[in-house]
Amino acid sequence: MTKPIAPIRLIVTGTLLWSIGLIWLLVTFPKETFETTQRTLLTGATNDSIIPLGSHPEICRVLGQVWGSIEGETEGTIQTLKGYQNLFQTDDGNLGIRLEVSQSGVAALVVSSPPETSFEKFVYVVASGLIEEGKKFHLYFRVSFDGGLTLKLDSQPAQTVYSNINPTCQNVQLGVGYDISRKTIGTTKTTITEVGRAGLSSFRGSEIAIILLFVIGLTLIFWALTKDDFLRPSRGNEKS
Repeated sequence: MTKPIAPIRLIVTGTLLWSIGLIWLLVTFPKETFETTQRTLLTGATNDSIIPLGSHPEICRVLGQVWGSIEGETEGTIQTLKGYQNLFQTDDGNLGIRLEVSQSGVAALVVSSPPETSFEKFVYVVASGLIEEGKKFHLYFRVSFDGGLTLKLDSQPAQTVYSNINPTCQNVQLGVGYDISRKTIGTTKTTITEVGRAGLSSFRGSEIAIILLFVIGLTLIFWALTKDDFLRPSRGNEKS
């Protein structure tokens, strides 16, 4: 007598095949990619002066995008370390992004979010090392879409913090920020660039074909498992 195929064995086989196909699709499915499209948005130099830029459209547009991010650099010389000096800022008062230097030479990248939002109200990262009076320095900074703040002074290790931020951009300024008392005392040059923006990979023809084959195969397995004649042995096989 021919031994009938147990329905449970068919179910297990079909589930296994489906699982293998699903895992393969998850591994090869097009994923979100981060496309680097770096370009200069702003370059400005100060010499004990202030450069008011207002609502700079390029920078503000990038900051307003969920997947946008910017990076930049400021280099130059601080002649006198006095109070807090802002190298640049993207908004008025205690809002937006600002790069500042304290009277002790500590550089910090600060993001303040509007008080009425659910984001962190005040987030900052401090650079390793100190800026010295009359000595040339170079600061690299980045604010990314995932809430990362990165700051690097000269050849010191870069420092990064992550938080839930909402940087605003209404009044971009170089050489000042927060208020007039925070004017930069020295000569600096600031460059801000757009890092990039997230995109979605497109399907290739081979991926579409494999997905179609997977769906067709899954349909056939489901049809076989639900067909009575396939689950039950024929009457001719019930006898030897």
